[in-house]
Amino acid sequence: VAPFDPDTVERLTGVAPTTFAKFAQALGSAKKISYHTWTGTGQHRNATQTERAIATLYALTGSFDVRGGNVQITPPPTPVLHSMALMAEEQRAKALGLADRPLGPPLNGWITSTDLYDAIIDRRPYGVKALVTFGTNLLVSHPAPGRGKQALQDLDFYVHCDLFHNPTSDYADILLPVSSPWEHEALRIGFEISFEAQELVQLRQQMVPRQGDTRSDVWIVFELAKRLGMGELFFDGDIEAAWKYQLAPLKL
Repeated sequence: VAPFDPDTVERLTGVAPTTFAKFAQALGSAKKISYHTWTGTGQHRNATQTERAIATLYALTGSFDVRGGNVQITPPPTPVLHSMALMAEEQRAKALGLADRPLGPPLNGWITSTDLYDAIIDRRPYGVKALVTFGTNLLVSHPAPGRGKQALQDLDFYVHCDLFHNPTSDYADILLPVSSPWEHEALRIGFEISFEAQELVQLRQQMVPRQGDTRSDVWIVFELAKRLGMGELFFDGDIEAAWKYQLAPLKL
């Protein structure tokens, strides 16, 4: 942090040194700190790195998963539908970035855009030739947009599913229109902001007719699975059967 003295920070961010000092004092002396951010940072420029910076700063205060801080709340006992245990060990080992960060997100199947771009452009550790994305905007929310643009151009085939066109979807071979949350039913089991919210099971009913030829992102995933020969793992395309499977342990 040495290069980022208060004057440099002011020049970069517009935050005055006095304001910065007051914030540092308040954060450093607080005995209980909790942290929550959503659309404010998530829909802003450089969202991923901003969110990461806030989360890292918060974690350094020692307030994670302790009284007065952000507590990890046990979720309801429902079956996990995306367990990595469903995949063979040799397949799991192919997660991009796992060799460099064996305890990081790739351990659970999550990869970074940086590792994805390396695989598409440089073919390391192997080449990625096709991509399907849902409601994301890599070029705006992730680092190195120039390299991201090259990666999207280098793909043999790219499908993007979204409500709106965005800078990333400009490079898609196929853009599939996704219905908004009010145009299809959905199930939400728990929400991690409180014990009461985590116990809540919500069926969100369809409120308005679907516009045009849109489909829900879940429908697209289930139909794609069927065509890839994995229908058995996706309840043969029956979304309601999947919800019943999730709710069975709760006897709902």
